[in-house]
Amino acid sequence: MDQKAIVRRLLDSGIMATPDDIKGIQKNGLDYFLKKATADVATTPTEKPAKGLVCRSANAKCASELTAADVIRCNSEKFEKISRMLLRKADAVSINNMGGSGKICILGMVREKTPDGFILEDGTGYVEVRAKESVDLDDVIGVRGWLRDSALFGEEILYPDVPISRQIVGIDGRVLLSCGSSAEKGDADTVINPCSSGESSDRPKVVWFELESSGKKMTVVFYRPDSPADMKTAMSWLRKRYLGSVDGVANESERIMEAVPDILWIFSEGEPWTGNYKGVAMVSFGEGHCAAVDLTTRKIEIASEKAVPQSKEI
Repeated sequence: MDQKAIVRRLLDSGIMATPDDIKGIQKNGLDYFLKKATADVATTPTEKPAKGLVCRSANAKCASELTAADVIRCNSEKFEKISRMLLRKADAVSINNMGGSGKICILGMVREKTPDGFILEDGTGYVEVRAKESVDLDDVIGVRGWLRDSALFGEEILYPDVPISRQIVGIDGRVLLSCGSSAEKGDADTVINPCSSGESSDRPKVVWFELESSGKKMTVVFYRPDSPADMKTAMSWLRKRYLGSVDGVANESERIMEAVPDILWIFSEGEPWTGNYKGVAMVSFGEGHCAAVDLTTRKIEIASEKAVPQSKEI
């Protein structure tokens, strides 16, 4: 069984495998790996549901400059993870196995734009794609189309996107999102503040938070872009499953949305706004503001830090 077939079989079983796992499967067989993985899960102690609302921070790294080797590593990681998402939607071939002509689907990263489309590469090679739909540099996408004269005439551009069929979770509790040092908790159960240092130069660009109550979990991702972002831009990030664009700092891996967040919090100057994209609650505000989120309904109220939003009786 080749690597592509192994990855697809594992994804169907709900298992994400590492390159070492793939090597082990090719050596020992897929059935042996699946049996071992099932045994490992069965012997893992069941966690007791947490009481009340618990908030955990998955990472809070501050930005640091990338080296040339870091850029290569980050692009490789981005391509690998997002390609796995795309493989759930498309039966694709590698660029070096495209053949001479016919209808195909390939996955790759946009290397450069051309007058008629763009250049797509996947580690095995590159191909010119002629398409009307606009893409951005470093996007990891799939392209369906016809191969003629060594060029792919794209009919459809595929993005990993947010699955429409995913389950929307709600938990009991109310959180306050704030990047200020003076915001009061109000009637919120907890405050999420990734900017506790107070110094803008020390603030992280990306932080993932996990909220848990009565055994149910929700995820909040905080992102601090370099320039104001509107709702359309935020929706494009969710569609690409990647926050922002490569900007030369070392938080690149945290930008990959392998897990779909329940709440996307953008810390950005400009007019505050809220929105929803396929069940993902979105909120954006800058200095001097905070937002209260009802985790059951996902209703978001934005206010100044001096006027912390309180729940309203209906």
